[in-house]
Amino acid sequence: MLEVIDIEGQKMEKVKNIIIRVTDKLEESCVLGAIRQAMIMMIPLLVVGYMSAMFLNLPIPAYQTFITTLFGGRVTEVLQCVYSTVNDFFSVFLVVATSVSYSIIKQKKQGIYEGTGNIIILVIISLAAFA
Repeated sequence: MLEVIDIEGQKMEKVKNIIIRVTDKLEESCVLGAIRQAMIMMIPLLVVGYMSAMFLNLPIPAYQTFITTLFGGRVTEVLQCVYSTVNDFFSVFLVVATSVSYSIIKQKKQGIYEGTGNIIILVIISLAAFA
């Protein structure tokens, strides 16, 4: 019985070591690091977009009447504009954030601190791909 537990413990240790090596390789990747950093940068934008959706769709009839009549319905239009902008242009924002993150990570790894020229060029190329 003790041998079975020991063998299982050794197998688990081997699996644990393999997983640690794979995650270490993934952590060293500039591309995955840039994607992770870009997703983190997008969190405030998503919060703003979905808070506006929450304010628009709060299921209280008195609140719905209030918000549709507030400033002649302009508040509702602004909230809808914010929500649709976040949803419609999320991929563009994500590409820009990823390209900026990639450029920053690459510069740090290479020890190059030339300024923002490379970042601006990378963002322009990324946006041109959508056009």
